[in-house]
Amino acid sequence: VHRDIKPSNVVVVDGQAKLADIGLVASVSDASTYVGTAGFVPPEGPGAPSADVFALGKVLYELSTGLDRTDFPRLPPGLHELADHRALLEFNEILLRACEPAAAERYADAAALLRDLRLLQAGRSLRRRRSLGRAARIGAVFLAAAGVVAAGTWWWRTHEISVGAASAAENPRNPKSIAVLPLANLSPDPANAFFADGMHDEIIAQLARIRDLKVIARSSTLAYPPGQRVLRRIGDELGVAHVLEGSVRREGDRVRVNVELIAAQGGARVWAQTYERPVADAIAIQAELAREIAGALHATLTAGERAQIERRHTQSQVAYDLYLRARGIAQQAFIDREPLDRAATLYEQAITADPAFAVAHAQLALVHSTLYWYGHFDPTPERLAKMKASVDAAVRLAPDLAETRLALGTYYYRGLRDLPKALAECRAAEAGLPNDAQLHLMIGFIERRAGRWREALAHIEQAAALNPQDRAGASEYVLTLLLLRRYAPLVEFADRYTAQFPDNRSIIRNASRARYELDGDRAAYLHRFTVMPLQAQDKFGLDAAADLALLRGDYARAEELFSDPRLEYLLSPGSVVRDPPALARAMVAHLLGRPEDARARADEAIAYYERTKWTPHQRAAVLTTMAQAHAFAGRVEEMRRCATEARALLAGRDAFLEIDELPLLAQAYATFGLSEEAFALLREVMAGPARVIAQEIRHDPLWRSLRDDPRFEQILRSGKAL
Repeated sequence: VHRDIKPSNVVVVDGQAKLADIGLVASVSDASTYVGTAGFVPPEGPGAPSADVFALGKVLYELSTGLDRTDFPRLPPGLHELADHRALLEFNEILLRACEPAAAERYADAAALLRDLRLLQAGRSLRRRRSLGRAARIGAVFLAAAGVVAAGTWWWRTHEISVGAASAAENPRNPKSIAVLPLANLSPDPANAFFADGMHDEIIAQLARIRDLKVIARSSTLAYPPGQRVLRRIGDELGVAHVLEGSVRREGDRVRVNVELIAAQGGARVWAQTYERPVADAIAIQAELAREIAGALHATLTAGERAQIERRHTQSQVAYDLYLRARGIAQQAFIDREPLDRAATLYEQAITADPAFAVAHAQLALVHSTLYWYGHFDPTPERLAKMKASVDAAVRLAPDLAETRLALGTYYYRGLRDLPKALAECRAAEAGLPNDAQLHLMIGFIERRAGRWREALAHIEQAAALNPQDRAGASEYVLTLLLLRRYAPLVEFADRYTAQFPDNRSIIRNASRARYELDGDRAAYLHRFTVMPLQAQDKFGLDAAADLALLRGDYARAEELFSDPRLEYLLSPGSVVRDPPALARAMVAHLLGRPEDARARADEAIAYYERTKWTPHQRAAVLTTMAQAHAFAGRVEEMRRCATEARALLAGRDAFLEIDELPLLAQAYATFGLSEEAFALLREVMAGPARVIAQEIRHDPLWRSLRDDPRFEQILRSGKAL
């Protein structure tokens, strides 16, 4: 036996790895002295062949994963993205057995280990071969009930569940899960493409009403247009057991719909049907299809769900066609003004064709809410009045409809900032739309602002599961983990999301900040900012370059960038207002010790805030940035006034906005050396959720007046995962 196998005792000679430090080698009978290195020694100690196998397993673990032995049995993030990940999972079976804490469960010697390595090299599946013999032990491991012996396999099993990206054999899917793929448009008239898109959307909407199903959101299925599709890969990427494929042909007043329900992993056809009806029966086709799919998947369909599915919302084909066109545009518009305006116009035309079309009124209200909520669009009383009129019409026509409750909840949230009523209505809507990812996201947002962070995380996580290809939902999930200081799981999930959304700066930035908080490596942190993708709004890269210059302390370069006329506004993460570059220029002038320049730029920023129309929910953020501007201008009383008013607006009303504004208010006090007020606010920041991380606060020059006080570091170290 060697007794101290570890990477530093392995040398490579002519391309072959050999054991070194052979002075430690002894016969088993003579190996009485305790020799070994922590992490490579099994629980029973060194001196037996199986103990050397344990150490060799840890060496192979480090070699194959790039992780430290103390990380075992954790596997590297993003493993499932690799082309050979299944082969690596097979190799992981060998590592798990080699490193079993219980000697009786471990390879007895190197010969036994070698036999399995050769089987693996020959293409044999160790996972399948052992499935029966290990069933009882694996079951115990997966339930985390077998003590120390369970550690290895338990981690990988829970990892598979959380990332939802392994094959069905590795991670059995919910058998009642389904993704409805975009339907091929076979209509002779290309202008009827909207109808195939609309049918796709409506089929998903109908299935989403069935609580016993898991239904993937439309925006995630759009990544798989008709053509060559690898269903197994789609099942893996969307986390479903079944997919629905099909086609739509609309010609004259007739429509033909062909659909097939297919098992994603094996490719077997589970159910298929063809519907050929008058176009006016399209809604009836959707209802019938939803019922039959539920039956094919053995899902429970309640009487209430059946009634909602079979409900006919309009008798007008003209209104329905306009509605389908509007819905397709609105779902892709997100926060772009022009398509939102087009969608609103089409909904209005649908309502003109059928004034009793309640769902159209509800969807129009959602478009108005988006235009009102984002302040650079239309935060006017007139837009709010349009939102209310649409909601009132939906409530009058169909008060029990889930879409109506969602529209009403959105009005309370985005229009009136009444969080309790908004939450009550959205939860009522959830009863009729249990699989609606956007609704779960909305509930998560409301819960965050109400300060119920764990409930918020649960709904945002559910939204991500139902809409795994949605970059906005992924961003919000990663952000919420950051706010709760759950840095390790954030990094794990961000690695998966980064592979899906390589140009998403929000996810990459927050993952970089989490890593910085975990490892404290500032050089690596700054380097990551140099290779980070730009935001779509930052087409010249000015905001990103200025951000990096500030982090590096290059204030002259930051001033140059903030002065570039192409930079129209700042892209501060979490900001609910568009801040002018003058605010950043005032800050840089303050840092460079030029008080006159700082005052001039601050006054420019304040004038912008005072002349711009703001919604009530933006008012606290505006007052916070005005407090900052006054601080850079050296006007302490004006700073106090704005800060006090901002705190009064924030207190207990919006926990999500408060966590963004508190650090900025604390910085404003710190600018004047008002340490007691600054420390009081900083304690609040570190006691609850926060977007800002301790490492950034340590290096931010706006906190420099507090750094020499021992309370500064003590408070920063008090932040805990929530």
